[in-house]
Amino acid sequence: HTNSSTNVNKSANNLVTSAPGTQTLPANGNYVSVIGTNTISGFTGSYNGRIVTLRFSDIMTLTNSSTFILKGNVDRVTAVGDIMVVVCVDSATNIYAEVSYTWKLGLPAFEAHRTTNSTALTADVDTKVLLTAENFDPYNMFDTSANSQATIQKPGRYRIDFHSLSTATGLSLQNSIRINNVAVTYGIIEAGGSGTTQSTPYVSILIDLVVGDVVEFYAKFIGTGGTLSGALGGTYASMQKVE
Repeated sequence: HTNSSTNVNKSANNLVTSAPGTQTLPANGNYVSVIGTNTISGFTGSYNGRIVTLRFSDIMTLTNSSTFILKGNVDRVTAVGDIMVVVCVDSATNIYAEVSYTWKLGLPAFEAHRTTNSTALTADVDTKVLLTAENFDPYNMFDTSANSQATIQKPGRYRIDFHSLSTATGLSLQNSIRINNVAVTYGIIEAGGSGTTQSTPYVSILIDLVVGDVVEFYAKFIGTGGTLSGALGGTYASMQKVE
């Protein structure tokens, strides 16, 4: 039995994306460092079955197409240090497919919360909840400014959780999670006028999201207005990519 070394080279090579579009892979090598911020829409320069590991040195967009097949058939934005393995499916027509993808910083996730009580929320009006601080957010997915929203950078399936807490007792409070300004789930605690506890509605959803989707959190006091608590464990949201 003889092992052939034809077309096999484990040395590292650089690929500089000097312009957006289809990029030419180095003729040899199984490991390529991709440098530059230009969009990649495909590759050339391989043979059928060639597997190449790409390490991204910059933030760039990978564009899904019939010749650059990404998992989920959606575009992807890289982070510095991310690693992607691709295979050349057909060198004659330059068809490449994603084999695997590894995020250097781990799966995207964040936890955001209030640190002070909110301003008064008008009764029976859905109001965006402003989450002004974070415990973690390695990909800067959540904006704690007045926008108070998460923008999806990496497509996939996400678990989203939202919990709020009223400062007063006896109030009915409803939570909702919105995707692109459309509510996808609700949760309500109906305390009623004679209630003696604070309202603590909690909602959760598992949902597929794509690049550019915007996630926001809303609350509504029913019948009587109120304020949301900024106490520890009071009003917060978290989100994690699960696959």
